[in-house]
Amino acid sequence: MPRKTPDGKWTRRATNTNSRGSSADRRRRREYLINTFGDGNTCVCSHCPAVLTVSTVNVDRIIPGWQGGTYRRENIRPSCWPCGNKQGGAMGQQAKNAKINERSTRCSSTGPH
Repeated sequence: MPRKTPDGKWTRRATNTNSRGSSADRRRRREYLINTFGDGNTCVCSHCPAVLTVSTVNVDRIIPGWQGGTYRRENIRPSCWPCGNKQGGAMGQQAKNAKINERSTRCSSTGPH
C-alpha cells in the first residue's frame, strides 16, 4: 500500500537494492579492492596466489554476514571465486551448527516436555 513520506513523496516502501547494494555499489567495491590491495589493474586473492582483475575479484567479508559483518571497507578483502565459495560453505555449516547447539541448549535447560 502506498504511503506518503515526510518530504511529501509517495512510496510503496519497496527498494531496488539488498544488503549488498546496487550493481554500481558492488562495482565500486570491487574497484576499491583492486586499487587498495593491488596495483590498480590486478590484485592477489587473500587466500591463495590467484591474480584477480575487477571482473574476477569477489568481495570477501572478514566478519561474515551471519555474525553481523557488513560490506564496509574495513571488513572486506579480495578473494577468488573458488576460495570464496569454499569459505562461504564452511561458514554456512558453522552457522547451522551454532543454531543447532543453541536450540539443544535451550531445550535441555527447560527440562522434559
